[in-house]
Amino acid sequence: MIVCMAMLINFTCFAQKQAPTWLNVGKISLDNSYIKVYCGGVAKTESQAKELSTIEIIKDRDLATGGAYRWENGGIVEKETGRIVVKADILDEYCEKLPQGNYKVYLLVQTATHPDNALDNVYVGDKYPFSARVFVPGMAQIYKGSTGKGAAFITGEVLFVGGIATTQLLCNYYTKKMPDATSYDMRNYYEKMARICQISQYACIGGAVALYLWNIIDGACAKGRPYVSVDGKMLTFSPYVSSNSTGIAFNLRF
Repeated sequence: MIVCMAMLINFTCFAQKQAPTWLNVGKISLDNSYIKVYCGGVAKTESQAKELSTIEIIKDRDLATGGAYRWENGGIVEKETGRIVVKADILDEYCEKLPQGNYKVYLLVQTATHPDNALDNVYVGDKYPFSARVFVPGMAQIYKGSTGKGAAFITGEVLFVGGIATTQLLCNYYTKKMPDATSYDMRNYYEKMARICQISQYACIGGAVALYLWNIIDGACAKGRPYVSVDGKMLTFSPYVSSNSTGIAFNLRF
């Protein structure tokens, strides 16, 4: 059973595609800069798709893509002088492979509202700080975006706990049947079944403990979906619906 749970959790880990949490966000304004996701559309190769997305960065600043400007690491610069016109930084990127074999590349870009402004302290990563969620099976994995893996841990613990309860009931049943046995063979049968149930119960207890410890280690150490934090505070995105509009709201998690 333990081997089956390991295979299930590994399968969900590899099968689940870890798209970043920032993928569908629009534009987020900070003190000295703003964060925005750019996607230039579909291309035949990943590099071409990324190039289309970088062109969108320049378009967003109302600059001629084929004129006197180009994108470089650090911002939009003049082609002739190399002077930075707009200070910017690609914080993260995500490549989506489409069913037809084409690609789309999403770029998470932080851009200064003025070339002289220093960029706000923004971090993008997949390593999460320690949380008490690790002590609840599956909760840390779900929090990090690995919903399938979290569900596998929860299912495993439920099955093991259910096995402990079931084997205990069966053990009690066969033990109570021993005094009423009408023959030596029947009594031996009840004793054998009670012993098997007891051994199975010990196996379920060991499996539950092993899986729980694995859950704690995985919840504390495993990487999750890439997220954005501003000045050490995690930026979370959630859909909202009001009487006037719908969209995605962002919040700083302290």
